[in-house]
Amino acid sequence: MSFFETAKANGINLRKYLIYLFKQLPKLGAFPKECQLEAYLPWTKYVQQSCTD
Repeated sequence: MSFFETAKANGINLRKYLIYLFKQLPKLGAFPKECQLEAYLPWTKYVQQSCTD
């Protein structure tokens, strides 16, 4: 739940964000590195550009 609250606190549209994650995360493979996953956190620039209203 805190994951969604963090997204909302960063002005992210939850529906767009979940769709974005479901499309992008499988491309990372079975064992992504922490630095790869950090790129998908709600406060990153690209997520902000892709998932705001």
